[in-house]
Amino acid sequence: MNQEKEAKKRSGILPKHLIMRAGADFPNPELLDRPNLSEGVTFGLCLQGEFRFRIDYREYCISSGELFVVLPRHLFTPLPIPNPGSSDVRFLTVPLDEIHRSPLIPDLDLLRKAEEYPTLTPDREKLRQIVVLWELMEQYATPDLRASQIREALIPALLLIITTLIEEQPPQGDEHPVVRQEQLTQRFFDLLLEHHEREHRVAFYADRLCITAKYLSSAVKSVTGYPAQVWINEAVVMQAKRQIRATERSIQQISESLHFATSTSFVRFFRQHTGSTPLEYRKRCLKAE
Repeated sequence: MNQEKEAKKRSGILPKHLIMRAGADFPNPELLDRPNLSEGVTFGLCLQGEFRFRIDYREYCISSGELFVVLPRHLFTPLPIPNPGSSDVRFLTVPLDEIHRSPLIPDLDLLRKAEEYPTLTPDREKLRQIVVLWELMEQYATPDLRASQIREALIPALLLIITTLIEEQPPQGDEHPVVRQEQLTQRFFDLLLEHHEREHRVAFYADRLCITAKYLSSAVKSVTGYPAQVWINEAVVMQAKRQIRATERSIQQISESLHFATSTSFVRFFRQHTGSTPLEYRKRCLKAE
């Protein structure tokens, strides 16, 4: 079990209580420029420089003094930092069960607002409060029981401050009507995150959206720059890498969990999209531990 937890930190699934910084010594370079799934809510804080990232297919950029929020069931892709030595970007992932135990459970409207406008700009005082809490949590980011208890006690305060920021966020002045292609693309991503382990064909998602596969692929490409099949493949590869690194399952078992017809077809797919076989990838991960 401990081995699985350690491996999970290096997979495409952001681990619980992830507290880290992106800068000159980014702790896990493989998290950069690749989609990651969070098991909770991921927060980011930029104190110096700039940080670019994608949530699903939309790209954002925050600069010093700004934050972002990534809700569960969304793909989070940190993009490479041009000058990492001059950047100070911090991340925190809070498990859903802790959010549910917090004094304030965000309502649906608040979640929708955070989903639509994930970047926040606190005033100087709120930023100071956030930084103080964040740095305290970093000091107690150890497996020690007392440290864990202190960290968990600090998280609700941070959540309440960030929730207040979301509530106080003024209406966006550059809102524009969402065109049909954008609506279809977002619905496609919602379905993809729910079904990518089982369904690998564009036709399945097109059927669920009551359109043709050709039209769906064209719509997704017009919005994101890549056709639907590329995103499906990316999600499957991400899940495969997570299982290879974070579990001790055999390649056959992983192939079955991802609903490939045979383990041979899974190996062929994985090699085509990563340049290595699943076993080669696992060996490389073990060497890096």
